[in-house]
Amino acid sequence: MTKQITWVTAVVAIALLALLSACATDTSSTVPLPAESGINTGDTAVAPAAQPDEAAVVVELEAVNEPLTTDTLAAETAVAPNTAPVGNLAENSTLTLTAVTNLTAAEIDGLLYMREEEKLAHDVYVTLYEMWGLPVFSNIATSEQMHTESVLALLNQYNLADPASGLGVGVFANPALQALYNQLIAQGSQSAVDAILVGGLIEETDILDLETHLAETAQASIIQVYENLLSGSANHLSSFASQYTRQTGAAYEGQILSAEELAALLQNAPGNGQGGQGQNRSQGQGGQGQGQGQGQGRGTGQS
Repeated sequence: MTKQITWVTAVVAIALLALLSACATDTSSTVPLPAESGINTGDTAVAPAAQPDEAAVVVELEAVNEPLTTDTLAAETAVAPNTAPVGNLAENSTLTLTAVTNLTAAEIDGLLYMREEEKLAHDVYVTLYEMWGLPVFSNIATSEQMHTESVLALLNQYNLADPASGLGVGVFANPALQALYNQLIAQGSQSAVDAILVGGLIEETDILDLETHLAETAQASIIQVYENLLSGSANHLSSFASQYTRQTGAAYEGQILSAEELAALLQNAPGNGQGGQGQNRSQGQGGQGQGQGQGQGRGTGQS
């Protein structure tokens, strides 16, 4: 009996040594597992996930629940100036960056109004030219187009919406200007002389409005544009005055300007030679033509 136990012990010892030797030399070797275990040969064992330290979890929760301060919010929401917000533009479509205009309400209202008032002049002149074929309307309409675009440039400079965007000839966002356009077209369609008087009325109105808006601003860029428009309107008024005298033989009289204001504007208009050209052609029509020629006929070099 003792011999049998000794033999069995020796066999077990040898088997254990063989098993230990195999594990030491080949770490990739696998041990067959029973079929009922549900694990196939070659499957890789996955170590269980390490459990977080309870103290670390408590600290993390405390950090998450920490109240946000004003400084924290400012640091997280700060946006560099003149830069677009980072992220998906579609998701952040409500976040827009607009330049600070530094304009007063009167300056903004003036720019918006003058944009459409200059458009009104252009649209009326284009329409009246189609009715009567007088070149003065076509020529001044081209100038008025440049005027309204110069005001548009100011709107873009100060990041203001264009009230005339997408509007065709004879269409205005400002109801008062829309009504005025309709009235002027009705008046100008009666005769060529009435059309010329409409042109004079537009330029007189433009001059008074520009003088008002100039007094409301200290912005150098706005002042420069308004002064250029004022000079142009005086020149246009001089042209319409010439055309009126050419058509009627009578001197043009101010419709909303005083006689003194009108005389000063016509005398100092940059293109008052155009008036002289018209008067030279009408000097034989009587005393009125001759007298008007004294005020405007200094531009005879263009005749």
